[in-house]
Formats: sequence, C-alpha cells, structure tokens
Amino acid sequence: MQSKALPSALQPTDIRDGRLHTEGRAIILADPVRERLRAYLDMRQQRWTGTANPHPVPH
Repeated sequence: MQSKALPSALQPTDIRDGRLHTEGRAIILADPVRERLRAYLDMRQQRWTGTANPHPVPH
C-alpha cells in the first residue's frame, strides 16, 4: 500500500492486534513498526496526557 492510499487522519483505534485497519482492509504491521509505534504512543501519552489531538502521527 502506498502512503497516498492511506487516509489523511489515522486514529489510534485504527491500529489493533498488530494490524492497521483502514478502509475495510487489515494490514499486518512488521514487528519493528509495531515496536516503534508503541514507543511513540507511550511517549506521547506521557508527554501530552491531556491533549485533544486524536492523531497517532503528527502531520
């Protein structure tokens, strides 16, 4: 899948069970991607606990 095929605003809930769920598809994420994503989301939660920004990745 090319990056332009992804929706412009991924939600944290789009990623579950090690897969990216978007537009009716479930894309398996590689272990290194899952590890980095988890580390980023953990850091984001600690740093910006009360943020209203729902996006897992800044644009």
